[in-house]
Amino acid sequence: MDGQEIPGLPSYFINDKGRICADENETEAEETVRGSFTYIDDEEKVDTYADYHIRGNSSRYFDKKSYSVHLVDRLGKEDDRGFDGMFADNEWVLNGPYLDRTLIRNYMCMNVSGEIMEYAPNVRFVELYIDDDFQGLYVLMESINHNKGRLNLTKSSKHALVTSYIVKRDRRKSNTDLLNTLSKYAYKNGTSAFSLCYPGKDTITERKENYITQELSKVEKNLYSYDVVRREHDYADYVDINAFARYFIINEFFGNMDAGDYSTYIYKDTRGKLKPCVWDFNNACDNYMDKANGYTGFHMQYSPWFERMVKDERFVNEVITEYRGLRKGVLSDEYLQNYITETTDWLGDEIDRNYDVWGDVWDYTDKNFVKKSFNYLSPLERNLTTYNESVRQLREYITNRGKWLDDNIDILKQYCHNSRIVNDTIQ
Repeated sequence: MDGQEIPGLPSYFINDKGRICADENETEAEETVRGSFTYIDDEEKVDTYADYHIRGNSSRYFDKKSYSVHLVDRLGKEDDRGFDGMFADNEWVLNGPYLDRTLIRNYMCMNVSGEIMEYAPNVRFVELYIDDDFQGLYVLMESINHNKGRLNLTKSSKHALVTSYIVKRDRRKSNTDLLNTLSKYAYKNGTSAFSLCYPGKDTITERKENYITQELSKVEKNLYSYDVVRREHDYADYVDINAFARYFIINEFFGNMDAGDYSTYIYKDTRGKLKPCVWDFNNACDNYMDKANGYTGFHMQYSPWFERMVKDERFVNEVITEYRGLRKGVLSDEYLQNYITETTDWLGDEIDRNYDVWGDVWDYTDKNFVKKSFNYLSPLERNLTTYNESVRQLREYITNRGKWLDDNIDILKQYCHNSRIVNDTIQ
């Protein structure tokens, strides 16, 4: 980077209690800085250039930053490269696990999701250096985009109206490029809304964007109709119920509180139906920054779209059936506990090297810790003081969460019971 400052540093303000707070009106940085990019492992070395910026809605407020990386050649042309068995592409994410003291939530949950979903981003652990300055352990992640080995969608023709697409539901903030779907102007989105990820700027036209907006609005019109489960032509004509049920299960099981509302990707190939794609598990397994969530209860039924899907008996039955099957395999206690053991054993000394740099996260005696309040869970007593304690908390959450869901998954049927639907309609 030759000492250049990577764009995307957040702004702060002091609230009326004297606490340092984030500027919630900021959006993720669009500016980038050009630098070299070198990837080295036992079998390959990749040298290229890249455009960088700090990324994340919450994570860019941490001391340990995460980065978006756009690989280019010396002339600035996109330069697709593959790493450690992952398909070549020019868009990558360097996720810096920090609030997740175990370092493995995103790595584990993404890989487990890849065994359940049609696609989940591939991930690899790396150690990051910037200008020879060691930054600790990172997770190199595929960004969610259209390409071979990622979301291999039918390519969008520049002149065609019908197109494959990828949209992202996330915080509104000051984003002016939000899609004006039915749920947006009908105030059904809460604090989130859709923006367009694909097609990109090179191929998107006003007609294409209108087509995508109308497609999503057509789904939402069916979802938010009073007769959502009685319509002859309903949302299931446009939505892959099984894919959404599996997404629901993954995020419920791991307690991923943002899913369905924030960091939520949905895609559609011209040849198929709408499907969701998982993303960002740093807050999972009772690691949500603002409050403890525990291992009981459901949360996805409060999210846009899912709040209506759970009123459909077909969807709820799909969730229950799929859950029972997955608990015998990749969501079983044995599988997940072994996965944690194998991952932490494999990381070995890399864990210690990471905390040689970021070990101050274990120290809560610093009187100035409030100035770094974004680096800690709230309230403060939720923060553990050793790596082993953090891993134990993750293990206990998974065991307790699985047992609770085993005993209570059928409770979801209440949301599609006739009396519940009638009452909601009257309200």
